[in-house]
Amino acid sequence: MNKKKPLVLVIVGLLVIIAITLLMKHNIPAKLNEHRSIAAPDSIIYYKKDGKVTLTKSDYRFYSIVNITNERVKGIKDMYKSLYMLEDLKKKGTLLEFDYSEKQTFQYAVRPTELRTVTYTKLYFDLDKNDSISNQMDFEGEGYGPIGPLLTDDKLLDILNK
Repeated sequence: MNKKKPLVLVIVGLLVIIAITLLMKHNIPAKLNEHRSIAAPDSIIYYKKDGKVTLTKSDYRFYSIVNITNERVKGIKDMYKSLYMLEDLKKKGTLLEFDYSEKQTFQYAVRPTELRTVTYTKLYFDLDKNDSISNQMDFEGEGYGPIGPLLTDDKLLDILNK
């Protein structure tokens, strides 16, 4: 009987490890759904060709812009190797900037079992449809970036230009 006891303990231990692994894999999609959106910023700055416009939460377009942007970030799969020059995009007048007073986090899945986290205080979105970089999000903070691809949405520019 004493020889069977260690074997039973080893089998039970393996079953516990397998069960924990399966539960962790099952839990990642749930966590992903919980964190797959960005928080509403304190302000949004839209860099236009003729200057810039700052939108606050009292602006009627503010939450529409946040909602559309949240739909766009659902396409993010991984980081992009290219970096764009934010100052050039601000001068060009095709940049959307989300500003936060406190650090925020965003998680995305690079594989079904692997989540990555970005911590940020500013988010940047190039809105020029002629640029290949308009489908990515860059940020000021911690993590690997820029990340993408963003899903397209032509309504965003329509709302901003009202």
